[in-house]
Amino acid sequence: MAEETKEAAKKAPVEKPTNCVKCNKRLQKKRWYYRNGGYYCGKRCWKLASQAAAKKEAEAKKEAETKKKGS
Repeated sequence: MAEETKEAAKKAPVEKPTNCVKCNKRLQKKRWYYRNGGYYCGKRCWKLASQAAAKKEAEAKKEAETKKKGS
């Protein structure tokens, strides 16, 4: 049983991301910016992605409220 867990740990290497989540630029070796489960090329792309996600969430919330009022 203990041998199985050691083997599983050895077989699961860390997956290296290749591109930025926002702009799809190739990531440099030592310049990864990891936030909220995604790898970005820099702080700027992370901020833009988080702002876009917040805007999308606000629109969805607004749409849900509109549907609720119409019912």
